[in-house]
Amino acid sequence: MRSTYGKVYFAVMVLMFLGSLFSGLDGPMDVLNTLLAAFVFVGGYGYLNSLRIGSAGIWKLYFWMFVVFGIAGLVYGLVASWPELTLQAVFIILFVIVLWIPLVAMLWLYAFSEPEIWNPRKAEA
Repeated sequence: MRSTYGKVYFAVMVLMFLGSLFSGLDGPMDVLNTLLAAFVFVGGYGYLNSLRIGSAGIWKLYFWMFVVFGIAGLVYGLVASWPELTLQAVFIILFVIVLWIPLVAMLWLYAFSEPEIWNPRKAEA
């Protein structure tokens, strides 16, 4: 994932995320959700550049928070909009989920399987 493809994908995702900010934030929960979502880009940047940012424990906790809150938000959104849900909306939701999978994978790899970042001495042995 640290290939040119991974870096281009990451840059496109950052640009799309920044572009989405121009649609506006409606309330305090939108601001909180945006801050939590933005943090994933910090982890992605750390992974792509093999940088130690914070600690592995924080990234492990953040990974699970990101996944759990993401799934909860998706389920809540689907249940709340179920009567008006169209096939087009379902395809858009599926597209967004597929689009985020590589970024979530980067976060997983960064938090759980990068010993050379989190413990350089152990990786040398």
